[in-house]
Amino acid sequence: DKLPNDAANQLIEIGRQAFGEVLERPTVWTFWWPRFKQISYWFIETEENLRKTQKTVATEVKGQLVICQTSGGEFTLSAVADRIDQHQDGSYSIIDYKTGLPPTSRQVKAGFAPQLPLEAVIASSGGFGGVEAGKVSELSYWKLTGGENVAERKIFNETMRPPSNMNIMAVAGQAKE
Repeated sequence: DKLPNDAANQLIEIGRQAFGEVLERPTVWTFWWPRFKQISYWFIETEENLRKTQKTVATEVKGQLVICQTSGGEFTLSAVADRIDQHQDGSYSIIDYKTGLPPTSRQVKAGFAPQLPLEAVIASSGGFGGVEAGKVSELSYWKLTGGENVAERKIFNETMRPPSNMNIMAVAGQAKE
C-alpha cells in the first residue's frame, strides 16, 4: 500500500481546505498552520516507513465487549480506537493520537492509563467492527505538536528496551480484571 509521490502536498491541501477561512486569522496563520505543515511532513515520512511492515485496518472504529452479566444487566466495555494496524505476522498495533502528554510505561503497566490496554482487550476478542479477533502485540501513542519536536511515537511492546517493554496481552488482561 504505497502513498502517492505528492502525499505530503495532498495532505497539506486537505488541511488548507479544513482550516478554511480561519487561516486568515493571524494567530492561526503564524502559529497553527506552520505546525500543521510540520506534522504533515512528519506523518507522511512515518507512514511510508510503517507501510513497509504493517497496514492500517481501521481508523476511528467503534468497539465493544460484554465483560460480564450483572443483576442490573450487561456490563459492556466500549471504546473508539483512533487507529488499528496489522503487522505482517497478523498481530495488531493500536495507535492513539495525542496532543497532550502520553502516559509512561509505568502508568500503563500499573493500570493508571487503561485506554489502550482496554482497547487491546476489545481487539483481541474481535469487538472492533471489521477487525478480526487476534493478538495485540503493540500499543503506541503518537504525540503531535508541530513545535520544535514535531512529533513523538511512544511505543510499547515485548521487544522494546525497558521500561517500554511489556507483554501487551498480559497488561490487557490485567486491565480487564
